[in-house]
Formats: sequence, structure tokens, C-alpha cells
Amino acid sequence: MELMKEAMTINETVYADTTQVYVEGDIIVPDVKPDILKILQVDAVSAVTSKNLSDGRVQVSGKVNLTILYIPEREGDCIQSINSVFDFSEKIERQGITGDMQASVETDVERVEFNLINSRKLSVKSTVALDCNVCGNRNIEFVSGFEDGEAEYRKNNLNVNSVIANEEFEFVMRDSMEVPAGKVSVGEILKVDAKITDKDVKPLTGKLVAKGMVNICVLYVGDGGSIEFMETDVPFTEVFDVDMLTEDTDCELDFAVTELHYELEEDSDGDRRILSFELLVTAHVKASQNMEIDMISDFFCPGCSTNILYDDIAVDEIVCKPKAQNTLREIVAVDNKLPQVTGVYNVITKPCITRTAVENGKVSVEGRVEAYILYLTDNMQSPVYSYKKDIPFSYLLDSPQAKAGMDCMVKAEVEHTGYNLNAANEVELRCILSISANVVNRRSVRLISDCEIEPLAAEHKKGIVIYFVQNGDTMWDIAKQYAVSMQDIMQYNGMSEEEHLCAGKKLVIPAVYKK
Repeated sequence: MELMKEAMTINETVYADTTQVYVEGDIIVPDVKPDILKILQVDAVSAVTSKNLSDGRVQVSGKVNLTILYIPEREGDCIQSINSVFDFSEKIERQGITGDMQASVETDVERVEFNLINSRKLSVKSTVALDCNVCGNRNIEFVSGFEDGEAEYRKNNLNVNSVIANEEFEFVMRDSMEVPAGKVSVGEILKVDAKITDKDVKPLTGKLVAKGMVNICVLYVGDGGSIEFMETDVPFTEVFDVDMLTEDTDCELDFAVTELHYELEEDSDGDRRILSFELLVTAHVKASQNMEIDMISDFFCPGCSTNILYDDIAVDEIVCKPKAQNTLREIVAVDNKLPQVTGVYNVITKPCITRTAVENGKVSVEGRVEAYILYLTDNMQSPVYSYKKDIPFSYLLDSPQAKAGMDCMVKAEVEHTGYNLNAANEVELRCILSISANVVNRRSVRLISDCEIEPLAAEHKKGIVIYFVQNGDTMWDIAKQYAVSMQDIMQYNGMSEEEHLCAGKKLVIPAVYKK
């Protein structure tokens, strides 16, 4: 008898952890800029520029873009800004990593510290988090049937999630924005921020349609020396070629603005009121599909000696993928001891998960959204001020198949942030927060690799045997023990398939062979 086998590829997570990188250096004020009297804000944004895998190692390179806002020493000068870039490199070592594996790395600046050494020199230290995940492919074979022979067999079902695409695409966005009517023309650009919101993904056959909105916020000094800001939203649609994609594929999409360039231009009247910008955006696409494996896990041939050889493997079985979305609302009242709010320039929101628990039928997720509000004030000593507010959240995701002890990977994402200035020193925040989870059951699976089958000689036949059912016995166990089909046993004892075995029950086993 020949075993019929099918091959498939499953994914294995070789490494998944968060590493902290410390990036530090000195920033020298350019010759064209005045001396520093007071630092108003140091803003840091990190981006991964490359990642290379080799045996036992992931080499990650990136950069931290810094924007420093400060008040000059010279009285009467307007607020100034300095842009600087620090490069970093981190080596992640883990046994089992190979060069043909796939790695996804997300980065975020967790903390920035600065020290004004003198009026022309600033020391900056930043803590950058690298969330790295390395996956590899493993080819397995499982038995799906038999050729040239009859066998009693049992089947086992596995539900595995296989990553069919883990790719990155780069694209360039170019557009321009004009100073709104009623606002003064631009004297000097202080700060330009870009963030992508309202993303949407639609898989097609062999292609992925990605949509989103780029929000551009500009802080500038007006012609008259006043601090002004403007913003615009630019929709975009990109189509990526992704092999093996179908309309039913489960896709995850993350965007990151890795480079931002801008140029100030004059309008038809000769006023500097047009800002042209160019963004380099990286799209990380992860596409996966659930595959149900219906494999034979055990068998025997009646009247034969059956010896089965196994391979034991560990498999991550996807149990469920619950999702939830909710709108968080918070009224942020800035302390009266701080500078008064005259206008909100920008709000940056970062979700942080503090606790995850898998319970029977539920996944509990707790955390906070860190909201950084950069606003304008009526205080000449601090015309721009940053205020942080933590917004707690708690989710209970329905997951009927989840059980305590299972692993759970949770992702939180702020899809959109809105804000209104309600009253003096009060800002109303609205965040659309999405939570998605993968509940995983890590189990050991025995795959049949080969078998040895020998017909039992006639002299080994014993005739019938009286057997008394023991606790925990199944009809399969008894039939396999005596190399007799389950159907023969049930027919000989006048039993139906629905009838349950109970301890002490007497069974007559026909045509038993010594093994």
C-alpha cells in the first residue's frame, strides 16, 4: 500500500521582539541662524531605511529626523527652527535566522532628551523602539489518502495561516498647497508634518489597491512676524502588483513617510503663498490566507502488522481574528498655569497596549492613546507649546473559540484623529481606534512520514476474543489493537455507530490476529 501525500508551505515565526536603540549626537546651529536663547520643542521622527538578513542576524539601518524650535537670543527675532538627521544601525542576533527569510520592522521614537550646551550647540538623545518580526517558510508533507489497499484511518483538521506575501513598495507623492485666504504670506517655514490617515485596502487578483489620505500641517512665520499654521488633506490611490493575491485574501497594510521635501514658491502676485511638497512613502503589505488541512493522523490495515513512522512539528494554528473599532472622545483642559491656547497646530496620537489577556470566549485589551497637542499661545516667551494627554481605553473582543493559555498578538492603530478648540485652554479630541488580534494555538502535530505494513500469517489467527472495555477506551483503540475493522466489531456485537462504549462492557472481537 502506498501513501498519498500532499505538500504545503507553512510559516514559522523565528523572532519577534522589541529592541531599543539609543541615538545621540550634537547639533550645531547653522551660521545663517541666530543664537539659541530657549528651546521650545524638539520633535523626532524615526524611519527604517534598510534591513538585511544573514545567517543568525538582522541588520537594521534607519534615521531620526529632528526638528528644533527655539527662541533666538537677539531681541525682536522671530521663532526659529533647525532640521537635523541622525543615522543609526542595530544588529539583532538570533539563532535560526537565515538570509532567505522575511523581516518586518516598525520603528517609533519613544523618548527625546536634550541639553543646551551653549547658544550654538545642542546635545540630543533619543530612544528608538524597533519592533522586529522575522518569519520563515517550512515545507511539510502530510498524508491525504492511500493507493492500492484498504485501511482504517482517522483524520485531523488543522487551520493554519500562511503568509503568501510580505513585501514593501515605495512610491512618491507630489502636490502643493496654498496659504488660505485671510492668512498672511509665508516669511519662513518652521515645521512641516505629514501623516497618513483613513487608509483602505482592497485585494484583487494579483493586485492590491491601496487608498489613503495624507494630512500636511505647516507651521510658519508670517510676513509680519506672527506665528501661523495651515493644513491640507491630499487623497491618494496606489496599485501594487502582488502575486498569488485573490479577492478573499486577508491583507494588512502599513504606511510610513520616510522622506519629506518641500519648497516655497511665489503666486501670480509675487507673494510666497504656495508650498510644493514631495513625499517618499513606504507601503508594507502583508497578505495571508487561512488553509484548512484535512490530513490522516493515524491508520491501520486489518489483518496486517502496521508500523507508522512520524515526524513531530510545532504549528501555530490560527483560532480566530477578532476586530473592533471605537471612537474615543476626550476634553483636554490645559492647566491655567501653562500658556493659553490660541490655536491648535497639530495633534499626534500614538496607541500603547499595556495589557492583553485571553479568556474563554474573550480577548481583553487595555492601553492608552498618547496624544501630543502642539498649539500656539499668546505668550511671547513660549509662542509654541506642547502638551501631552493620555487617553485610556479598554476593549473586550468576542472570540468564541479563544481559550485561556492561548497566545494572542494584538495591534492597535489610530485610523483618524480630529480636534476642536472649544473654549480657552480646552481641546476636544476624537480618535478612531481600531484593535485587531490574532489568537494562536501553538500545538504539536505528528505527521505521518512513512509506514511498514506486513500481512499477518494465517497461523497468527486466534479466532475470537472476549474483551472488556476499560476506562478511556475508544472503538478505534480496540480495533487498532486487534487489527480488526471497527465495522466488523460493531456488526458482530450488534452495535450502532451512535452507541457509546462504557467501562466493563463485553465485546466479542472476531478474527483476531496475534501482533
